[in-house]
Amino acid sequence: MKDLNKQMMVEAGGNVWEKNGIERVYMSLQALRNLAALNNYLEAFADPSKKMKQAKTFFDVKTNELKSDVGMIRSSLNSMGFDCSK
Repeated sequence: MKDLNKQMMVEAGGNVWEKNGIERVYMSLQALRNLAALNNYLEAFADPSKKMKQAKTFFDVKTNELKSDVGMIRSSLNSMGFDCSK
């Protein structure tokens, strides 16, 4: 598993969201591409489905967990060495 952190997610293009003690960095498809490119996966998410474009993918700052509601994104991130769950 790659060591993920808030700074890495923001540098990749993620957007910080905070409310009621919850802090997350939401990742757009472009931010996920940028994150993948940092690890030499240059073709990741090159031809996304409609479902992938609408995915809710975020990094939970408190737990250091990457989560996505779309299985194809989870599978892709996991295959790159990131630990992504539902």
